[in-house]
Amino acid sequence: MKCVMCGASTRPPRLERVPYRAAPHVTLDGVAVLACSNSDCGETYTEYPDLTGIESRVAEALAARGGRLDGQSVRFLRRWLGWSGQDMALHLSVQPETVSRWETDAVLMAVPTENLLRMCVMNKRHLGSEFELERTLALPNQATPEADVRIDMALPRPPANVSRRLSQRACHLALVA
Repeated sequence: MKCVMCGASTRPPRLERVPYRAAPHVTLDGVAVLACSNSDCGETYTEYPDLTGIESRVAEALAARGGRLDGQSVRFLRRWLGWSGQDMALHLSVQPETVSRWETDAVLMAVPTENLLRMCVMNKRHLGSEFELERTLALPNQATPEADVRIDMALPRPPANVSRRLSQRACHLALVA
């Protein structure tokens, strides 16, 4: 490969640990980094093999990580879910200003709300694109208690490696709701 700055060839790639700028406190191990062979140039290039897969793995790791979510993590997860601030407010039954306060670290999310966000991320990751969170989350203005419930037994079950802690949170949230 040629350097785009000076046209010199690049050295063979080295596998390095690099920070992932889109998400806080996340580093990626084993990322190929190429460097220009011209010592006067010093340009480096980072090669990410599968950006969509990386985003999914980062979202899952943030959701499964212990401790509270900071504002940057909340913003990353919201964007990964494909939600605007308005969408997130609607799905989590809060005001849009509250979402903004979470993302700027002005206010911490309530623990049950944080757990619901984590479950939304884990469900999207494990069930794939067939699972539409927008249809699954019951929105307050769309509730129809008399509607029939249909269970499709052909849907894939979540993998066995879903953490027990997340399952316990789901049961707790179901009991609270």
